[in-house]
Amino acid sequence: MLIEGDYGRRGIYTIVMTVSIRSIDHTHTLTLVPANPSTCTQPGHTAYYVCDDCGKWFEDEAGTVEITDHSSVVVPAGHTPSDWQYDTDQHWKVCTVADCGVVIAESVAAHSYGDDDVCDICGYIAPTPTYKFLEGANGQWTQSSGGPLTFRVSGNFARFTGVKIDGVLIDASNYTARAGSTIVSLGAGYLQTLAVGSHTLTVVYTNGECSTRFVVSPVSVAPVQSPQTGENAAVPVFWIALFLVSMAGFAGTLVYSQKKKDSAK
Repeated sequence: MLIEGDYGRRGIYTIVMTVSIRSIDHTHTLTLVPANPSTCTQPGHTAYYVCDDCGKWFEDEAGTVEITDHSSVVVPAGHTPSDWQYDTDQHWKVCTVADCGVVIAESVAAHSYGDDDVCDICGYIAPTPTYKFLEGANGQWTQSSGGPLTFRVSGNFARFTGVKIDGVLIDASNYTARAGSTIVSLGAGYLQTLAVGSHTLTVVYTNGECSTRFVVSPVSVAPVQSPQTGENAAVPVFWIALFLVSMAGFAGTLVYSQKKKDSAK
């Protein structure tokens, strides 16, 4: 220790003391704090060591790695989630801890489908929907018609991919298609190329299809009227007979008149 003193300008004696302190090595006496697993509702912690003298925390028994952030050993409370479970509308996980089994709220959500109708999150495969014709089923088109043949199907137009006739996918130039739900109109030009008779139309979607029959009829011809029979036919026959009788009488009168003239001569 070194002490020095001096008078200042105002006669005040100032003492300056210099003290040299020799560091004293501390040997930690560490006690293990065993790990305490968390539960579904209570937090736990990992194992660590505490010095009985200075209270410092360490990761290792030798006391070489100090834990300055005591919150780092805390293991939060929480459920142990299962694999995905699902129904037709949504998916979720449940806690696998014995005597818990609660549905984990943050896992509950509606399915999120890709183009393949498989949920991107849980892998659930959507069932194939049942499509049906709302208008135009079992329709008929006549070759003399200049208009299209139209059908309306219950499917979502966003999933519409094409049209088959008699099992063969036809070119999109042969029909028009629009939403509401799905409205398909076969063009008259294309219908003219089909043979007279029954055909099958199939509306195709990414996740199913729907079919119906339709008929192409030949150009209609006005029917020839059959001769009348029965009572209705009797009327014209009567008048014809009467006409013939009249003509015969007229002819007889002419012959008689001619003979009378000849006799007079």
